[in-house]
Amino acid sequence: MKQETAWWDLALRGLLLALMWAGILWPGPGWAEEAAGRSLAWSGFATLGVAHSSEREADFAGTFSQPDGVGATRRWGLQPDTRLGLQADLPLGAPWSASAQALVEYAHHGRWQPALSMGFVKWQPSPAWSLRLGRLPWSAYLTSDYRKVGFSLPWVRPPQELYMISFDHADGVDLGWRGQWGDSSVRLQAMAGRSSRNVVTGRWRGNRLVGGNLVIERGNLTLRAGHLQYGAFSIELPAVDSVLDQVAQLDPAGVAALRFRDRAVGYTTLGLVWDDGTWLLQAEVANGRMSRTYLPDGLEAYVTVARRFGSLTPTLTLAGLRDHNLRRSANPVLQQVIDAGQSRGMHTVSLGLRWDARPGLALKLQLDRVRHGSGQTGMLSNFQPGFEPGRGFRVLSLAADVVF
Repeated sequence: MKQETAWWDLALRGLLLALMWAGILWPGPGWAEEAAGRSLAWSGFATLGVAHSSEREADFAGTFSQPDGVGATRRWGLQPDTRLGLQADLPLGAPWSASAQALVEYAHHGRWQPALSMGFVKWQPSPAWSLRLGRLPWSAYLTSDYRKVGFSLPWVRPPQELYMISFDHADGVDLGWRGQWGDSSVRLQAMAGRSSRNVVTGRWRGNRLVGGNLVIERGNLTLRAGHLQYGAFSIELPAVDSVLDQVAQLDPAGVAALRFRDRAVGYTTLGLVWDDGTWLLQAEVANGRMSRTYLPDGLEAYVTVARRFGSLTPTLTLAGLRDHNLRRSANPVLQQVIDAGQSRGMHTVSLGLRWDARPGLALKLQLDRVRHGSGQTGMLSNFQPGFEPGRGFRVLSLAADVVF
């Protein structure tokens, strides 16, 4: 597995370097470099965001890959939302093209690190059909292709109830088709591959990925349905695995039932957007099935309503995450492991304001009120001795989003 991962990373980094050298060696003005009828197009995006949490005994982070955030470690911080992305797109002669995207954000080892977030070769023999091979967006959500591009989003950050429990990308292949069905535009996508992600306490690995998405657009309305299925999903958490290894000598059947190794995992999502240029309504619901391990199934949802007043757009978002299909064990040690995995229940009410100050620049202010269920810890991390599970808190965020 390590050799396969290294091979993918080497190939994808090579693609990015090739595109960068093409931009350096091909002379020409501006961001688009012209040569022999081809053009290398560069683009980028960035978010400068600062956040504050009222919870002082735990950290609020932007992703599970961040070892700390705001709250216990620091009162105010750039870590949850600040990032910089650079993308290169190169036509290779019809019908071929290549794209690569590098992203810098706060990572699992506590440093700001660049990583290859996307890199693929595309074959598009006609406007209707396309085939991509390489590192692709993890296509589970309405905003999968641009969820790191803050300027394209109505919020400072997507609702964590859905978007925090996910991969960032998939290494593999996807096949896309688009066409018309009466007055509606239809897009279909089928994909296969694998995913991996480093988190603070270990690593997630998802192999034998297959999935598909359907998007229908008609006028102001967009509907989306998708499903991703992993045939062999593993969560490698050394602290949890160590406990399970010790108990396995006394209760091998109980540990085998809980251990998260090469399990079948499914993730189904439904989404809706209504945008008439003045009002925006956006909603998604997702259900994750975890094969009855120490992690429960999760039902996740949010709805956002926004109203544009010229360059100002206030937003209201309601989001929630509820664990269901919970497990129980007669072994008290195993039950502690289960309880730790069944503590994600949370609800968030968010008020936001976006100001499109000029083309390519948006300034945002957002206040989140997060409430946990009884004994729940939600998405918090880095717990301190005085932390009380189930206690609510508030997060204040300010961000400047740019595209260039």
